[in-house]
Amino acid sequence: MKIRFVAFVTLAVLVTCSFLGLKGLKAEEISVLLSQDISIYRDALEGIKKIRPGEIKIYHLKGDPNETKRVMSQVRRHPGDLVISIGLLASQVARENIKSTPLLFCMVYYPERYSFFNQNTTGIRLEFSPTENFSEIKRIFPEVKKIGVLYDPKKTGKVIIESREAARNMGLSLIEMRLGTEKDLPAGLNALQGNVDLLWLIPDSTVVSPQSIDKILLASFKFNMPVMTFSDEFVVKGAVASLTPDFEATGEEIGRLAEKIILGELPSRFPIRSVSKKRLSLNLKMARKMGIEIAPEAIQKADKVYE
Repeated sequence: MKIRFVAFVTLAVLVTCSFLGLKGLKAEEISVLLSQDISIYRDALEGIKKIRPGEIKIYHLKGDPNETKRVMSQVRRHPGDLVISIGLLASQVARENIKSTPLLFCMVYYPERYSFFNQNTTGIRLEFSPTENFSEIKRIFPEVKKIGVLYDPKKTGKVIIESREAARNMGLSLIEMRLGTEKDLPAGLNALQGNVDLLWLIPDSTVVSPQSIDKILLASFKFNMPVMTFSDEFVVKGAVASLTPDFEATGEEIGRLAEKIILGELPSRFPIRSVSKKRLSLNLKMARKMGIEIAPEAIQKADKVYE
């Protein structure tokens, strides 16, 4: 009888330990690096908290190099069992400073540019594939055949190579305009005038900046060239449509991936992938002014509609 009781207690302890291992970790075992305090990063952080409530230690880099150095000296001493980085700054300094602890990144456009490919690293890229973008364009704008794009070959050249093939496979024409510097933007916009049905704005910092976006949207209206973009903020300003990630859902995806790795999976087993949940915003007022037809089904399914 005594032997049976000991065996029962041992089994109960094992089950309890297993349950605790599946349900959560101590607070200090997951470190989250936040590049700066902006809404989309906060949304991603909230998504992570949904999956691991109260079980993470958050470090704010504040977009400040001096603060980043101070914070990273702490993280290097006590990285925990896993590090999650939110945004480009946090992901870059984590890659430079975290060598053996598993590292997950999110909220980064085109991570291939920054060599985020190590045995201890994986994550979720912020942009969608060209095929996903073009599929949405065809769904939203059934009449569009010729798509213009402005890009800097040094920054998004690989994206354009993929986009050419994707457009061709989907029966679309991609009209490309290369920019060497921001000063080339007016000439690039003028060259697209009358030659495209839509301007596809991609996250290329030579093309899109706080200084350039108003110029792009003004030219869009002037040339009757609707803009499909990657930011809901630009739709508010005058772009006709945007396809953006659901930032909170992105954080949830990273949280679920963190759980798998904490339980023993290797980061290298999970290829870097795109976010899975999208949000569509439409500016119907601008579409009407430009005489652009948007599919009724797209309007019904849009997450945000600006009248």
